[in-house]
Amino acid sequence: GNTSDEVTINIYDNTAPNALAGPDQAFCTPIGQPVTMLASSAPFPAIGTWNLVSGSGTITNVNNEFTSITGLGLGANLFQWTVDNGACGSTSDEVLIAVFDHTVPAADAGVDQEFCQDVTFTDLDAVPATSTASGTWTLIAGAGTIANAGDANTEVTGLLLGNNWFTWTITNGPCPSSTDSMVVFIRDCLTIVIPNAYSPNGDGVNDVFRITNVDSYPQSSFQVFNRWGSKVLDQSPYANDWDGRNQFGSAFGELLPESTYYYILDLGDGSEAYTGYIYLRR
Repeated sequence: GNTSDEVTINIYDNTAPNALAGPDQAFCTPIGQPVTMLASSAPFPAIGTWNLVSGSGTITNVNNEFTSITGLGLGANLFQWTVDNGACGSTSDEVLIAVFDHTVPAADAGVDQEFCQDVTFTDLDAVPATSTASGTWTLIAGAGTIANAGDANTEVTGLLLGNNWFTWTITNGPCPSSTDSMVVFIRDCLTIVIPNAYSPNGDGVNDVFRITNVDSYPQSSFQVFNRWGSKVLDQSPYANDWDGRNQFGSAFGELLPESTYYYILDLGDGSEAYTGYIYLRR
């Protein structure tokens, strides 16, 4: 009797374009709907196939260029679209589906810092970025060179007198970003400022005679004399606590009258002593 057989001859298109996996996509959790892929079509009789390269995710239909993806994990999920064009060979392309964590805490730049002018560097102390987020330091005012902008605890150098403002910014893909700022204040701790008057009358304002930065000179001595040349204060080092009472000799503890007094402040560092007058107002 007669017999028959069949053979299929597939003719592949050698002008077919290379596989394209589509544009990268990014999402902020929670993802309410399945993610749709946007790959190029596989021209018949070529066959396109999706596979997961890294990360996680479930491919609904591995041969559908527009398949949906579910179960994506946080971070980078890499998929590959391969078009097998038979005798004409195969081509592949990859697409990244990034998922960012909406529960990342807002930026926290840490506490402000303060130093005397002999300090020109410090370590910043932001709360590090977590999960899928990243953090970046920027200088917004003042001065300072940031060693590693992406390090929450980076060193900054070249700080100058006054306020040096830094901002810690948390970026997290399509999730909202956040910023927080802190200041490194470099204070002049050496310049002496001596008031020419004060009012020790118990009202809580200017009740003690304060010399700015005298505490930076532990070898200082401060002497005060009345108009007749009698000493009413002799203290070394001066503790910024003269309250308008006689603190020397037989009249120790007595309230001094409203008057003008002469002072000598020796810092004890070999520099010339400060002299001048203080008006004590009652």
